[in-house]
Amino acid sequence: MTMMANHTIHCPVCNQTNQIVLIEELYFALIEKDQAFFSKYNIDFSQSKFILRNITPPSLERLPIWLILSPDILIGTILGILLLFASFSLNQNMTEARNIFLFIIVVLMGYVVFRKPILSRFRAKKADRELEVQKAQNSAERWSSYFICLREQTVFSGHSRNHFPIQEFKNRIHR
Repeated sequence: MTMMANHTIHCPVCNQTNQIVLIEELYFALIEKDQAFFSKYNIDFSQSKFILRNITPPSLERLPIWLILSPDILIGTILGILLLFASFSLNQNMTEARNIFLFIIVVLMGYVVFRKPILSRFRAKKADRELEVQKAQNSAERWSSYFICLREQTVFSGHSRNHFPIQEFKNRIHR
């Protein structure tokens, strides 16, 4: 027996090896529409759509800019832009410039008064986001370590005999 045969991964359901693919490899082959891969594993278009829908990697939703930047930076930028508008309008309309300056002062004073609770809420959301990122990284590591038997449509880990249908993959990967 050769060295490679000792390390071959077998499907826990059918105990065969010729239809076993790493989930990550399968995903990227489906995304790239790799015809050589499709023909090697006899995957047709409808089957590829079904598989792709069930094996997408874990991801994080994108955050709006106001949840990423510190409130101090955000308020400073907004007030800086307003200050520029006020200074440009000084030459044209004194009343408009005065109104903008008053608005800047009111916003600045309001922010100073409510800065502490705003910053504590921002820090709490930032900590929650860091936990989400860590969970997503763990899920992504698990995702890239799973195999699939295309014959049985079964997902399994190469380290254990634990297996489950492809339809359950999304639910199990986020645990």
